[in-house]
Amino acid sequence: DVSILYLSCGKQDSQKIFGRYSAFGTAGMLTGCLIFTLFLSTNYSAAAFGTVISYCLAFLLSFFVTDVRDTEPKEDKPSLRRLLDVCKITLGDKRFLLFILADALLAYGTWAVSVMLNQGKYISLGLTEQHIGIIGLAFSGLTLTAAWSALLTQKMGFKRFFVLMVGMASVNALVMGITGSAMLAIFCGAMVDLAYGLVQPLISDLYSKRVTVSDRATQLSVYAMITEGFSFGLSFLMSLIAGKSMLAPFLFASALCASGIILFLVCYRNVKEV
Repeated sequence: DVSILYLSCGKQDSQKIFGRYSAFGTAGMLTGCLIFTLFLSTNYSAAAFGTVISYCLAFLLSFFVTDVRDTEPKEDKPSLRRLLDVCKITLGDKRFLLFILADALLAYGTWAVSVMLNQGKYISLGLTEQHIGIIGLAFSGLTLTAAWSALLTQKMGFKRFFVLMVGMASVNALVMGITGSAMLAIFCGAMVDLAYGLVQPLISDLYSKRVTVSDRATQLSVYAMITEGFSFGLSFLMSLIAGKSMLAPFLFASALCASGIILFLVCYRNVKEV
């Protein structure tokens, strides 16, 4: 999907398109949740049928998507050979590997706070499961702000914007772990979700602009595989840290985001614009 979107628009508009794509995806999810809550919550057969209808509509709409291809012809090699060549090129780009690691640190750190750690924190501060459900639904709407990502990046510059958003996630993860106030913990959780939602279109844009081969989707997939590999190792570390105390995982998540800033700045230290 990222490859199709990037090739379907001008290079200068790609981040704007990624932001809109993320916002529309969130809007669709929230619409589905609202329809289920208001009309289908007591009728699981109707909910299942509604899911079938939505998937069929998506299937039919896919026939109207224009098939876009990169202008560079692909090399006439077997698929496995091309994949290995793309992996070799990707791993040889040592500086950009720092950015991939930065993305993995940021993605895992914000995910840990927003999905794994926040519920235990809220319960420890006296909130109920019903409260947590309402908070989760409200926070989902924050991803709609991804549509503003390109505008903010244009005004601030991509490096300053990245550092500000990731720094905001790091600080709020730390404060969330320390605070004894339920309202402050909710605010910090919202800021973490907001920061990642805003910076995600920029990350997708930086990945897309780094692709150097005609197999664009393959190289983007390799980037994702490397990120997931890093995340697997971080999950193992988090499992060791989580048993120490309630604060320790938040400190770890905050440190991951802060480390992501350092790696990002090293990767793009001599780059003024992308």
